[in-house]
Amino acid sequence: GSSTFECVIDGSPIASCTSPASYPGLTEGSHTFSVRATDQYGNVDATPATYTWTVDTTAPIAPTISTPASDIYTSDTTPAVGGLAEPGSTVNVYEGVTLIGTAVADGSGVWSLSPDPTLSVGSHALVARSTDPAGNVSADSDTRTIVVDTSAPTVTLTAPVDGTEVQPETPITF
Repeated sequence: GSSTFECVIDGSPIASCTSPASYPGLTEGSHTFSVRATDQYGNVDATPATYTWTVDTTAPIAPTISTPASDIYTSDTTPAVGGLAEPGSTVNVYEGVTLIGTAVADGSGVWSLSPDPTLSVGSHALVARSTDPAGNVSADSDTRTIVVDTSAPTVTLTAPVDGTEVQPETPITF
């Protein structure tokens, strides 16, 4: 047999409804929906199905990048990158349009990741963008510049010439 349904949204009066039920224009915040069935013989569902959810249309604030320090020179091609974002949001870190890492901000908003792929030698301008669980996307963070330099410095001695004889006070230049 077939059943009919009665629905309640946010404590409104019970009203006949069909599936799918739609409630456009719900405001931000928590909402509760209940539905009960009545069969063709008039038997009413004693335990309506209930669902509670939160409408969120507000973009999270832009995340911050606090590590590593700005304009840092490092030989690490996968330096830890981290900062703060809306708790529970997914943080994506980009170099230009290239995604180099993703992390989820913990309950305190702290996030951290290691770049993948590894950063090449040179300067890298990184920005972070977060997406909350409802799909709202933040603005970009401030740019954080990291310079990767994996070359060890070299020293060249210029005087005196190797193997020559000099006075004790002869300066050594390099």
